[in-house]
Amino acid sequence: MPIMRRSAAALLAAVALSHPTAAWGADVLAAARQAYNEGHYDAAIQSARAAAEDEKSATDARVVLGRALIERYRQTGRPEDLAEARQVLVTSGGTALAEPLRSEWLVGSAQALFFEGAFGAAATLFTTLIDDPRAAATVPGGRERLLDWWATASDRAAQARDGHARKAEYSRLDARLEQELERDGSLGTAAYWRVVAARGAGDLDAAWDAAMAAWVRAPLAHDRGAELRADLERIVTQALIPERARRNGQDPEKQAAALRDQWEEFKKRWSNK
Repeated sequence: MPIMRRSAAALLAAVALSHPTAAWGADVLAAARQAYNEGHYDAAIQSARAAAEDEKSATDARVVLGRALIERYRQTGRPEDLAEARQVLVTSGGTALAEPLRSEWLVGSAQALFFEGAFGAAATLFTTLIDDPRAAATVPGGRERLLDWWATASDRAAQARDGHARKAEYSRLDARLEQELERDGSLGTAAYWRVVAARGAGDLDAAWDAAMAAWVRAPLAHDRGAELRADLERIVTQALIPERARRNGQDPEKQAAALRDQWEEFKKRWSNK
């Protein structure tokens, strides 16, 4: 049966006032999961800590606690949250994990690696999760959010490499993103990251073409392309135009002005007026 929509804090208080029962840990764990899914991370942390006191729900609660701490770290940047998240994930990973908890633990561990700066390791873990529907079910935003996390980690890992290694990393990223778009042409995440991958590989013309293609396909995205087009506007105007203008070495300001005009004319032709 669906969980009644009430705050995690209220449910925690209600069960705390009653005598503990066999369902106590499960109730508080359900409250922690609900709070996490709704983005109420303080409440999720509070409920998960309480649920971890029940032996039957302790492992699940620690996984939820770790992921909620990571999300709070994302918001606040408090290093103690990331450190505790890593510790509770390590602790819960020391036991046998059944699905879907195993996938949830892997997602949390990949996120923790990313925020520690281990981008290549994070990308490697995310790669194993992209096509796992059990992992997607544990993430608000589903598979496309996982794809975005993987692409972000892959981009950061590639940035740390030089020369041929860097180009090879971006080429692998682009190849996978092309496959994703062949599979689902509405994936705004894949369309955007193809622009990033082409630019990272040093092919500014391919990046420009990818940006235009992404602009055209944007209305197929879940939000009708509003977020994708905003991201494209930033990368085109702040990165691609200046870099393409400087490439020729002849009057970069004039080149940039011409490219801006070209971009604006293109958008007018391919926007719903």
